[in-house]
Amino acid sequence: MTLDRLYYELRLRWISLLLTPLLIVVATCLGVLLTLHFQKNTTLLFLLELEVFLPLAAGVAAANLIAHEPALELLLTMSRPHRVTGLLRLLLLLVWIACLAALSLCNALAFKLLDMPAFTQAWSPLALVLTSQLLWLVPLLWFIAVGCCLALLTLSRTAGGTLLAAFWLIDILASHMIAEDIPWLKPIILFAATMLIYPDVTGASATLVADSWLTTRFEVLATAFILLLLCWLLFRNTERLLKGTTVE
Repeated sequence: MTLDRLYYELRLRWISLLLTPLLIVVATCLGVLLTLHFQKNTTLLFLLELEVFLPLAAGVAAANLIAHEPALELLLTMSRPHRVTGLLRLLLLLVWIACLAALSLCNALAFKLLDMPAFTQAWSPLALVLTSQLLWLVPLLWFIAVGCCLALLTLSRTAGGTLLAAFWLIDILASHMIAEDIPWLKPIILFAATMLIYPDVTGASATLVADSWLTTRFEVLATAFILLLLCWLLFRNTERLLKGTTVE
């Protein structure tokens, strides 16, 4: 029964949704091979893949999944609530991209293709691997939560994806300004490792990493869980869903 349900979900529109993050990983691998050929540093490529591009792909995919449901009327008549089905689909998307990101990061660490701050050399391998997973986990959860919320609020996958891309671009462009001039807004910096730590990653101090990255990761993570709770509440408004999600 579980395998049949999984096969049904994959037949809907999942091939394209699952293929996009996979192509990002493949493109990164090709970029790494080319970079190694020219004897250049590969750290930025992995940071862009894990922290910047995979979360955006997940957020857009989440908005697409939630905002467009051709069989919504049928799903609302079933015993299982539609919100449970929607969140299970988000979970499937999260697990797939998480597996890709975790595998890519572990390979980068194992082959020493990802530079880490010098002070982490004193850490145990387990502590290093577990802590570094925050590189992709936090922005991934945040983008999925925001993509879902935008889709439920706008009831449009186009509007949801556009707004999400706008947040993504603004965060990249404003990261340095926020870090230097508006420190109390640091919790909204999603790509702290890429934008703030990377320029001097090996020489970054423990204090800088804790203030600019580690502490803010937990704050962003808390925001993501609040947004997921909001998604759960928005899912309960079935009348509004019926009016909007089948339009596109």
